[in-house]
Amino acid sequence: MKSLIFAGLAVALLTACQATVKHEATPSDYIVRKGEVFKIDLKSNPTTGYHWVIVHRDERELADSVADIFTPDRKPKNGFVGGGGTQTFKFKGTDKGIDTLKFEYVRPWEIGAEPCQTASYIIEVR
Repeated sequence: MKSLIFAGLAVALLTACQATVKHEATPSDYIVRKGEVFKIDLKSNPTTGYHWVIVHRDERELADSVADIFTPDRKPKNGFVGGGGTQTFKFKGTDKGIDTLKFEYVRPWEIGAEPCQTASYIIEVR
């Protein structure tokens, strides 16, 4: 029985990166006012070791990071843990212009490894 559970866990960890990310928004769709807070939601499952990180912004940062919060999809049932959820990044528009925010879904200890997934958003601050 223990070997079946271990095998299932191993398969889940090995395939964790193969899930398709569904974005709340599509690239190029954030237009905000200076001082306005906006959020970017990305599906995530930190129990696999993966999480989203910001890897690039344009040279002139037009949006300051306000928060990075993980919210589980639902509460575990029958003691089952390890479900996915949503990683929410909140930003505040700080200066007028256009900025690009790029994210990678990575395991932090896998230095130099290709990201599992990427997401890119163009932000216009008015």
